[in-house]
Amino acid sequence: MAECAYMSEAKQEWLDFAAKAPPPLEGSLEFLREAMARTKAAMNEKTPMPRESLEVKDLSVPVRDGAQIAVRFYKPRGVVDLPVVVIFHGGGFALGNLDNEEVSSRVIADSCHAAVLNVDYRLAPEHPFPVGLHDSYDVVKWVATNSESLEINPKRGFIVGGFSGGSNFAAVISQLARDEKIDPPITGQLLSCPSVVHRNHVPEEYKDEILSVEANANAPVININSLEIFEGHYKVEDWTDPKASPLWHPNLSGLPKAYFQVAGMDPLRDEGLLYEKVLRRNGVQTKLDVYPGLPHIFWNFPRLPSSIKWKQNLIEGAKWLLEA
Repeated sequence: MAECAYMSEAKQEWLDFAAKAPPPLEGSLEFLREAMARTKAAMNEKTPMPRESLEVKDLSVPVRDGAQIAVRFYKPRGVVDLPVVVIFHGGGFALGNLDNEEVSSRVIADSCHAAVLNVDYRLAPEHPFPVGLHDSYDVVKWVATNSESLEINPKRGFIVGGFSGGSNFAAVISQLARDEKIDPPITGQLLSCPSVVHRNHVPEEYKDEILSVEANANAPVININSLEIFEGHYKVEDWTDPKASPLWHPNLSGLPKAYFQVAGMDPLRDEGLLYEKVLRRNGVQTKLDVYPGLPHIFWNFPRLPSSIKWKQNLIEGAKWLLEA
């Protein structure tokens, strides 16, 4: 979007941080997975987050092909009949595990007085499209039919949310759940740095609005090269399939209300801004927070002052989604 060009200019707090930060990790997929796992585990040990106030347990959920998917369940201690938030981690569909969203899951559970399920879907390229999506959707349907045993109440609020690649799953699942009329219905979608359309397969009427890929082609955290690598791992044959690119769904009305977080120095920026605008034009309630001059998933660097703002916005956005 031309009017958003200024957002690609690095914010001073990022320049100050980047000058002292180590270079980005590079290497094989196996190396990146191990490095991310170590980094996230260490970060979670040091990061202040709700601990004693929450009950946390690991579950195993069956999915359509007979596999069992690990899910971490968080809820305020001693409380039942809670609304539900199902979270899908980021990592370009090929990286990440339950530790990726340990902080966000705990923060939402504690601050929003909700039950949170953090989903460890299977990763590409070993499990290419649409396996991770199907895992995630099957967990959502399992939650809908097992609320009594979990002592939760999705009729009080049933949110799907994700970060980066995980937000793609949340957007697609919101559409699938509406189309298939799952009960209780999804009532909100939390989309943080969302990926909703492939840059080379944009609907004709929107092609002039996707400018951030070029503007942020060499951005930190993710750039055009990393996008191509992760897309290669995911192995989508048709990027106009709404299960891969939810912007392509022929009916974008009647969806649950949506909260967006969009980073200005992110190649995915304009996808998020466009999807928010299109949903709004189709009568969907939306709420949007934008972070100019900051890269994709910048909140993973807790020393950035804007990471504090992001967490506050996340809480406010999740509460807004849970409002009746």
